[in-house]
Amino acid sequence: MANISNRNGKPNGKATDMPPSNTPSSSKKQTHLYKSLQFYWFLGHALTVFHFAFYSIPFNVLYLIGPHYHQVACLLSILGTYGIVILQFFKYQKIKKNSNFDVTYNLKFFHKIIQLDNFQYFFSTLIMFLISIAFNRNNALKLIPNSVLLSPTIYSLFHCLNYICKNNSAFTYQCPPNILAYFEKFITNYNAKSVRLAQILECTTLFQFLIRLWYLPLKIVLSCISRIFNSNYSLSNSLGSIYLEFILSISYIWFFKMRLKNPDQKVKTICNNFDTQFTKFFENLQAKYNLQLVKYYRTAKYTIMTFFNAIPV
Repeated sequence: MANISNRNGKPNGKATDMPPSNTPSSSKKQTHLYKSLQFYWFLGHALTVFHFAFYSIPFNVLYLIGPHYHQVACLLSILGTYGIVILQFFKYQKIKKNSNFDVTYNLKFFHKIIQLDNFQYFFSTLIMFLISIAFNRNNALKLIPNSVLLSPTIYSLFHCLNYICKNNSAFTYQCPPNILAYFEKFITNYNAKSVRLAQILECTTLFQFLIRLWYLPLKIVLSCISRIFNSNYSLSNSLGSIYLEFILSISYIWFFKMRLKNPDQKVKTICNNFDTQFTKFFENLQAKYNLQLVKYYRTAKYTIMTFFNAIPV
């Protein structure tokens, strides 16, 4: 059977992945499954896919609830899956610790947790979740890009399929063998491609937040000007939104910089490929129309990278 990869495209079994469950083969199999944390981890992924589906469809039977509800619920489901993995990692690592309180050990352990990709996803998603519930529905929908939800939803879809294939016999309502075979074939054929797609979405999301961070000073100036000429304009609300947008942008850029420190360099390779393609695109336009587009592109890239490099990790 195909082995689903984690969020870095690596096989399961790493410290950042859900530890395997020791499911007994007796009549208590179903009870054990439904009481395990791994089942709620699966449930969180299933809810992520469910809420993102209704969040993405413009017109559906649950649209009266509002897309903002599905956005918040999707972020909360994502938080749950990451939280369970981090909890399990914390639990298994703590077993090895001595009973005495060791400051050096705990600092190293905290540093180790920060290096986990699941913690980085958890922290970034937590900021988005808090900002999503802090904003009104229209601002929250505009502020958080769809790619922020789509990327983890892709991972969740394959985690769900893999979990069903491995634990189908323990479910009360089991999938037919032909459906399981289709799931396994789908995982085999599209897992690697989907992981790459999710990583590309993360790169494009980073670009969006870098652009937003770049023109935030301009938005502050425009807000002040609008306040001068419009007595009904609420400057405090406008600056508050800008402040939250700044926090959201900084948190995602921090998350992405931590991702670049990962030994797996696939994300960095994707970013370099984007840069190469953009450079070639502007070179072709420059040769055709005799415009200094490459120079402007490199200047813009340098300015954006200045913001990127200024954020510590």
